[in-house]
Amino acid sequence: MAHSALADRSPGFLLGTIALAVVVSLIAGFAIGYKVENSKGKPAKKAAASKKHKKTKKTQRAFTLKAAPELVGGVFSIRPRQLVVLNADKKGTRIGIGPKTRVAVAEADKASSIVVGARVLYAKSKTSDTRATEVVVLAPNAKIGAPITAVVPGTSMTLKSLSGKDTVVTTSGVPVEKTRSGTRKNIAKGDKVIVYYYVVRGKRNAATEVVVLPSSSKFT
Repeated sequence: MAHSALADRSPGFLLGTIALAVVVSLIAGFAIGYKVENSKGKPAKKAAASKKHKKTKKTQRAFTLKAAPELVGGVFSIRPRQLVVLNADKKGTRIGIGPKTRVAVAEADKASSIVVGARVLYAKSKTSDTRATEVVVLAPNAKIGAPITAVVPGTSMTLKSLSGKDTVVTTSGVPVEKTRSGTRKNIAKGDKVIVYYYVVRGKRNAATEVVVLPSSSKFT
């Protein structure tokens, strides 16, 4: 009579086989559970990461201030905070004016006003940079102009440049004006002016000082 394969095995062998199967099942179950947990965790991390907002860096423009060449011309228009000046070529320049803009009004004076220590502006001759055709004596506290270091009355004045170099300028027979303190109300359309200003951030012009000249002025 034939016996089955199980009947030929001892009880101990059968128990060992069952135990091995249980262990394999547990390991397989653990592995599946680990994969499931991992698959759940990854999107959670991505979701958390997506909630973090990227910090945007605000671009700040550097503040730049550049001195512009002095502007000599006629006032085309004047407003409370702006004036437009036309140069010799009739090109207009818009310049902002404010509470800190100094205004000086030049009025006829005598050659004796040209003294050592004073600061002056002068109109240059067409034939020589060291021959004046007009001299404007500024206020003692002026931030513009060149200081006088020596004077030969009625003949010449010696000016010191920013580099420290002395320049002798001939002043024989030239008209002389002296400035007094003024306000924006002293600037009118058609006036001849000298404007000192800065270019702010390469776009906006801001005046630091405006000198109002006589209508007969030779400054160009």
